[in-house]
Parts: sequence; C-alpha cells; structure tokens
Amino acid sequence: FVFLASFFEYFFYFYMATMPSKKDSKYVIILYLVVNLLSLGSGQRGGAVLAIIFLVTYFFIRNRVNPGEKPWITKRGIIILSTLIPIFVSILFMIAFIRSDKDVDYKGSSNLVVSFFYQQGVSANVIGYVNYFDEKLPKGKVYSIGKIIDFMNHNIISQKLFGTGPVKPQTVEHAMKDHTLHATLTYMGSPNLYLAGGGYGGSFIADLWADMGFFGIILGGLIYGICLAIIIKWCSLSFWKS
Repeated sequence: FVFLASFFEYFFYFYMATMPSKKDSKYVIILYLVVNLLSLGSGQRGGAVLAIIFLVTYFFIRNRVNPGEKPWITKRGIIILSTLIPIFVSILFMIAFIRSDKDVDYKGSSNLVVSFFYQQGVSANVIGYVNYFDEKLPKGKVYSIGKIIDFMNHNIISQKLFGTGPVKPQTVEHAMKDHTLHATLTYMGSPNLYLAGGGYGGSFIADLWADMGFFGIILGGLIYGICLAIIIKWCSLSFWKS
C-alpha cells in the first residue's frame, strides 16, 4: 500500500503540473485526498496536512495563472474552508492524544484548538535543542535536504541495487544514521518519548542552523524566498520549462 500510495503521489504531482482543467482533475484530486487522509489511521498527521495545504495553495495559484477560467476556489469555498479549519485542527490534536494512549476530552473542542496551536508554537524549542546538542550531533549529516538524501538511500531501487533497507521510523538507527534532525534531537533529548512514538517536531531553521549556522539560515531563507516569489512565473511557462 505504501509503495502504491507513493507511486500515485508522484503521478499526481506530475499530472497537476500539466495544468489540467478543474473538471478533468476532479477525481484525481479526490483520490489524492483519500490516499493521504488514510494515513491519519496510523497516527501520522503530516501527510494529510501537507496534502490539504498543497491543494489549497494550488487552487489559489490556478486562480491567478488562469484568471479567465472557472475559479478553482470561490469566495464560498474560502468561507467553507475557514469554517472547517477549527474542526480539522481539533481532529488532528485528538489523533495526537490517541496515538499516545491518552484520554481525550471531546467536549472541550475549543481547548483542543488552542492546544493545537500552542503545540505548533513549541517548534521554537527545537531551535534551542539543536543549539544545546550542537557538539553531540552525528557528524557528516546534511539535515536541510535530509528528506532527499534519505529517499535516495532507502527507496525501492536503492534497496534492490545496494541492499539497503527501508526507513525505520522511531528507531535508534533512524535517529543516529539517517539525515532526519527532529528524530535525532528527540532521541538525544528524550529517548523514551522517541521510542514510544513521540517527537519534538521539526523546524527548517533548526535544520539550516545544524548544517551551516547563521550563514545557512540566511542562504536557505533567501533560496526559499526566491522560490516562493517566482513560483507564479514558473506556472506561466511551458510544462517542461517549469
């Protein structure tokens, strides 16, 4: 299932990059959402959240790139989306409780929303942790592009050609040998929490700091900023150029 889901996800990004019409892409988008929402059943929230953020961003971009076409997201859609955000956020926080075997107070939904945003705010602590463990971090790691490196090391082709294994999350091997900073920091700071499935969360600023200090933060922030600024221009180019 994981292999098929990954294959479909690459197909989805490739397909949406061809700028299909809203009508033609309807069923592909629904399937993409279903596949990513299924990951909530395993206690993983990242995939579902990123899928929704990607789609909403894509809808707004298509409104700007193709202003004469039928809107991808209307004012009514924005209102509905804004209404659903507190509900979705509450569900995400409840999943965090359930996966850690804690009781959830379903009546205090407003507290769940507040707690969720507080939980996101503590990502600032990750920057403190990376500074605290600076001298103890494994050497030779590149965390700012760690996802790419881990994918190259552990994908299906690498497993067949070089005998590597798949990524093993929440293990000592993953924390100390892979290029995943949030796993490393959680294991070094709270090994019991990490091995039980918990984590401190991640921050791209922390990744850049661990790699190159202040220079990394400046360079990385500049690159991200440039990409965000010219993404609309990219979308107006031909498919292969963009």
